[in-house]
Amino acid sequence: MQLFSLFFVLPTVGIELSPLMTGAVGLGVHYATYTSEVYPAGIDGVPAGQWEAAKALSLSRRRTWTRVVLPQAVPRVVPALGNYSFDGVSKRFGATVVLDDLSFDVRAGERVTLIGPSGSGKTTILRMLMTLTAPHHGMIILGGTPLFHEQRGDTLVPAGEQHLRAMRRHTTMVFQQYNLFPNMRVLRNVTEAPVHVLGLSRDEADERARELLDLVGLADKLDAYPSRLSGGRQHAPPAELFDSPRHDRTKAFLRSVIDET
Repeated sequence: MQLFSLFFVLPTVGIELSPLMTGAVGLGVHYATYTSEVYPAGIDGVPAGQWEAAKALSLSRRRTWTRVVLPQAVPRVVPALGNYSFDGVSKRFGATVVLDDLSFDVRAGERVTLIGPSGSGKTTILRMLMTLTAPHHGMIILGGTPLFHEQRGDTLVPAGEQHLRAMRRHTTMVFQQYNLFPNMRVLRNVTEAPVHVLGLSRDEADERARELLDLVGLADKLDAYPSRLSGGRQHAPPAELFDSPRHDRTKAFLRSVIDET
């Protein structure tokens, strides 16, 4: 209705807009309406205690807004690029249905734990997010982009390997069975993908890897092979998706790893 009014009604009073300008103005009006409602709601959602804590610390009003309120309010109302969305996802192995019409959303920065009995599909969900296992039905969206489908003309078709490789760059996973490369030392295990997939320089990848390995207590094992590490140490490198984080060492560092990543 907004676009119709701008393009067809305004010319009757002497105001003519090009199709491009009509679209820009229409989206601007629509977003302004959205903003006037949503952003105040996000600010109202910041706990009152946060305002009081800032006041108790004698923070100026400007710093309270920029350092305390807005960093908490904006993520509540702005759709993040890293959102995951499962829509009617089903997966079976033979006659066994593991996932049946699964739908849920995960916002970027949100920490989620999948809990359930063995065989309930927890690992299958993680493997789907890594594109290691494809669903039989349904759609998985990452940051607004279909994970297992790609656009060709006006049609969504099953994704090719090039699309899947591109999507894998946005997720990482710590496997339940570790799956470290036994022929590579610890540092090389961590830097292999950043160098050859993300295009980081060897020096930059090494520097970042050393920081992360130090964070999880492996700074003295950079040149060790996986076979020389304990099970807990093999499970320690940080990642986004944790499949069965059951080891004591992993649990001890899990929060610091999440905070760092």
